[in-house]
Amino acid sequence: MGRKYQITESQFEFLMKRLTEVAAGYDDHFVMSTHSGGSMGRLIFLLTDLVESLKETMSLLNTEDVNTKEVISHFESVNDRLDIVSEMMIKTFKDFTEREVINKGKLLVKKIKQYQRKIGVILHYGSQLTDSDEEFFESIGKETKKLAGFTLDYSHELRNSSDKLQGILQRNKPKYDMD
Repeated sequence: MGRKYQITESQFEFLMKRLTEVAAGYDDHFVMSTHSGGSMGRLIFLLTDLVESLKETMSLLNTEDVNTKEVISHFESVNDRLDIVSEMMIKTFKDFTEREVINKGKLLVKKIKQYQRKIGVILHYGSQLTDSDEEFFESIGKETKKLAGFTLDYSHELRNSSDKLQGILQRNKPKYDMD
């Protein structure tokens, strides 16, 4: 029968962290650079751009003389961006190995789709169902704010994950002989 070892909690945490890195392919410098560099970088850029678009939507809704046609036109532009981000996220997840990042990203894609459906319904029926344009714009703003918050949280989490991978990448940088 095998030996039994006693280790401290900090030693156990270190072992688990190291095993996770190796199991995820992070012992390979080139795999890590693909994950932390290209894939995550592109996705972080897209999410940052999306958050800015959602902020523009909030700003537009708070403009005094905005009308429904302007909001519909703006939403069509944002909707295209949402489609691009969703597609890119699904493609990019194939490069990721961190389960939490993937699961929360899939949740974001789901929230984007829900947002698109809700805003589509609000834009189609909302102006007829509300008593004023103010209520109409407020309902769009409420949904936009929720999506922007979740997207911002995910982009911060993704950036932290990327920074962690960059740190691992730097520690495990291969040493090339120039002889």
